Amino acid sequence: MLHGTPLAGLPREELESRIAACREFEDRLFKEGEESDRKLVDLCVGVAYQQAARDLRSIMLVTADGSMKSLLDFTLADVRRWQQRSKANVLSWAARKAFFTRAEQLLTGAGVDTVCDLPPEQIQELAEHARGTWKKRPPAPAVATP
Repeated sequence: MLHGTPLAGLPREELESRIAACREFEDRLFKEGEESDRKLVDLCVGVAYQQAARDLRSIMLVTADGSMKSLLDFTLADVRRWQQRSKANVLSWAARKAFFTRAEQLLTGAGVDTVCDLPPEQIQELAEHARGTWKKRPPAPAVATP
């Protein structure tokens, strides 16, 4: 089996010793490779954490107590305040979207390009919608147009 190799003719004990040395070397290489892999993963995790921390540190918002703070330094109270604010924003943007959808329908239906060119009753409809959306006031009483 070893004919024509440098190991041909070596005593069995020498062959076994060299095979054992090769296995030990392979085990050491494997362990060093695992350690290198772990170090590389640790490095990548560290770099990713540093980038994430920089990103969060670069965004400043008003906190629950009214001061400015980076997202990295936000407290639970700050997070809860922004959750409530975000819920309110979602609702207000939904109302705004509904207003603009209706305005588009009215402009298209009337064949005009500006709100001021709409018929008076449609301007009144949009104004009522706008008061409820932006001014948070109840609709104005209906006024008959001449």
